[in-house]
Amino acid sequence: MIKPDFRVVKVFFLMAAGSALGVYFQLPIGAVMGSFLTIAIAQMVGLGAKPLQVRSKRAIQMTIGGIAGLNINSELLNELKAIFLPGLLATLSHFILALIVAYWLQKVLKIDWFTALCGSIPAGMSEISIIAEDVDADVQLVTLMHLFRVSMLVTFLPFIISVLFL
Repeated sequence: MIKPDFRVVKVFFLMAAGSALGVYFQLPIGAVMGSFLTIAIAQMVGLGAKPLQVRSKRAIQMTIGGIAGLNINSELLNELKAIFLPGLLATLSHFILALIVAYWLQKVLKIDWFTALCGSIPAGMSEISIIAEDVDADVQLVTLMHLFRVSMLVTFLPFIISVLFL
């Protein structure tokens, strides 16, 4: 008989509770930040839950990709034609800046190259965690770097935009 692992139930409960708290307290990207902080704190105090397997992470990515795909329509494709060149230039400049930051992280903070690069490149947190795992980078540090970067963007970008453009 298979013994149920109640840590999984605890993780889902904590994720939902943390997400609700993050939204309630209006944290930047509240649902993500709240669930992340709640699970991280629970792990530090002894929850003992295992990280998701790559197969589970890919199933979650597939779901997120499908949800994003539902928003694609012919109007969006027409808009994409108009912003293709600026988008390409923005992507290239972001990637070049990420290489510079990764080089700095490697030289100054002595972070290994793959961890520094994965933590600096423009990508979603779930995608980059799988890439980091594949190249034997420090997945926890990469995730923390991305969370910090996204949190700073979400926290300060609205203020910067309001000061500059409103």
